Amino acid sequence: DILNLILNNMICPKCMSTNVVSVKNIVRHKMGWANTLNISCSVCSWFYETFTSSLNNTPEKAGQKAFDINIRSIIAFREIGIGHESGKKFSMIMNLVEPVGIKSYNDINDRLLESYLKAAD
Repeated sequence: DILNLILNNMICPKCMSTNVVSVKNIVRHKMGWANTLNISCSVCSWFYETFTSSLNNTPEKAGQKAFDINIRSIIAFREIGIGHESGKKFSMIMNLVEPVGIKSYNDINDRLLESYLKAAD
């Protein structure tokens, strides 16, 4: 796959070794559908950790931000007329990690409603 092609040609930025970089998907540290990727070198101590989605620019309540993939998935589920439980079933069928929890779902859904109302005005 494309990720292996990239990794097999990647040079470690710290020790300059080739073919030693690996990626691990850290599922236990996820935020809905945004997973943590740990990129590391097997020769030296270099590592880089990142999420699989970007953070949205608009802060949520209490200064928190939501990941783009989670916002887009909630928009998609709203547009086809299904809610959080159906999103969980979809995730299970597609062999994905669970989407955001119900509290985050409701928080993002409230933000979307505010945005829709502003656009309608």
